[in-house]
Amino acid sequence: MVILLGLVALVLFFYLLVRIGKASVLLAIVCFVFPPVMLLALGLYWKDEEHDIKIPFFILLGVVILGNVLLSREERRNAVQSLLWSVQLLA
Repeated sequence: MVILLGLVALVLFFYLLVRIGKASVLLAIVCFVFPPVMLLALGLYWKDEEHDIKIPFFILLGVVILGNVLLSREERRNAVQSLLWSVQLLA
């Protein structure tokens, strides 16, 4: 599930770069190198219908947050399993 979310996030990221690149190639390159600059692009093109990135940006944000939550949950589960395995080996 986490891998699927990662792929969705990657596709959305490149979709955003293409949308930003249609307005400014330099800004798209900077966003590729340093993704937090997308917040600047979000603000610049907020009301521009042709280059609006609000919906894909917030979908990307949601996918990334969900992926981090699921990854954290999986990591916690693996830590508990590792601890239980260690205790079982000691007994």
